[in-house]
Amino acid sequence: MSLGPPFSQNTIYIIAIIEIICGIFILVNRGVKLATIPLIIIMVAALLLTKVSSLQSGFIQFAFNARLDIVMLVLLYILHSMGIRR
Repeated sequence: MSLGPPFSQNTIYIIAIIEIICGIFILVNRGVKLATIPLIIIMVAALLLTKVSSLQSGFIQFAFNARLDIVMLVLLYILHSMGIRR
C-alpha cells in the first residue's frame, strides 16, 4: 500500500522516531511546548493524507472518520498553548 509521498518506507521510520522522542519529552515534562510542534505537524499531514478524501462523502462522514485525529490535534494545541506547569 502506497501513501503517496516519496520514500514512504524511510518516512515511516523517521516519523515513528520523532513521535517516540516527542512523546518521551512530554511524558517527562521537558520541552513540552517544543515537543508538541512536530506532533501537530504530523497530525495535520496524517489528516490531509488519509481523511480528506472522505470529504467527498460529506462533512459528517469526514468528521466521523477524523474524530480521533481532531481530538488529538485539540489536545496537542492545549498542551502547546498552556504547557505543563508545576
